[in-house]
Amino acid sequence: MKLARIVSTPMAFCHIEDQINWLAREGVEITLVSSQGSIPRRVSGSVRRVVIRFLRDPSIIFDLVTLVKLWMLFRREQFDVVHSSTPKAGLLCALAGFMARVPVRIHSFTGQRWVTESGLKRRILIMFDRMIVQFCTVVYADSRSQMEFLLNSGVIKKKQISVIGEGSLGGINIARHSTSLPKTQAQVLDETGIDLNCFKFLYVGRLNRDKGILELVIAFKKLYEQHPNSVLVLVGPREMGSGKLDQWLVDLIESHPAIYEIGFVESPQAWFDACDVQVLPSYREGFGTVVLEAALAGVPTIGTNIYGLRDAIVDGETGELIPVRDAEALHHAMKQFLDDRELVERYGAKARERVIAKFGYEKIASALLQNYHELVYE
Repeated sequence: MKLARIVSTPMAFCHIEDQINWLAREGVEITLVSSQGSIPRRVSGSVRRVVIRFLRDPSIIFDLVTLVKLWMLFRREQFDVVHSSTPKAGLLCALAGFMARVPVRIHSFTGQRWVTESGLKRRILIMFDRMIVQFCTVVYADSRSQMEFLLNSGVIKKKQISVIGEGSLGGINIARHSTSLPKTQAQVLDETGIDLNCFKFLYVGRLNRDKGILELVIAFKKLYEQHPNSVLVLVGPREMGSGKLDQWLVDLIESHPAIYEIGFVESPQAWFDACDVQVLPSYREGFGTVVLEAALAGVPTIGTNIYGLRDAIVDGETGELIPVRDAEALHHAMKQFLDDRELVERYGAKARERVIAKFGYEKIASALLQNYHELVYE
């Protein structure tokens, strides 16, 4: 079987690297397609790489060029399956795959950009999602609550969409995350000068407006004034496109004595081990794989009560769900954990039990391969 996995930015392959390797071991001939940049170093050497540039924001001329390049690639390689994720890659891959008569065209929805938009832009983005559905053979959602949201929004019909396993895009490598680490928690704290005895809140992801960074910084700033033994660690790259942070917020992050901006790291495992509670106050999220990564380290997550995160976090058991865009509720939840170490440990233990039982990447990869075979050969 010849498979192409297509994403806009190579960083997105981090979420499915174990799935890619598992499929390669099962004999699937895999080609990864994305813009220029490094793919995860752990991806199997048998996997082929093709660079085609994608722009995150709309550009009619550039997107047409990308569409033609994808069509030419699909015609030349004669893939059995093309499988995309990320919005721009999804639309162009669906169109190119249809024009090239690829037998099986799949897209995985991992969250909708239009949730936080309004007016004409929102209508256009919804139209693009409907086009993805129209030109794909099947579509996946990476959480059941996202699937229900898409159904209720009228974007898709029930027979066209499903969820693989218990959800998430690629699951998690429980063995690797539980054993060898590139760095220990003591090393990462020592390198950044963070006191081991501080209460450490962690955010992992792009520093993007839609990720709730504004509310997070406001909530932590208030918390720090009451509890100067707390720190906030931000792990992830700054958004450089339309979702980039306002300059005054960047200045506040850079000047605050207890906010540590680490930037992008390929393997943030040691940071999950080093911190006490993860915070993910996102406005939109398909699932939230970082919730699973934190859970495996025994770290609970405070997240917003939105589709996707409702599947990743069991409210009152493995973490807390708060209203979206509510800095005061976020401050209250953070203070609750800071004041109660026993609560942190109890929630963390429950979160770890759940991720081990339900979200190993092998289960999701096996179910996905079975779907591929049914679509291609039956």
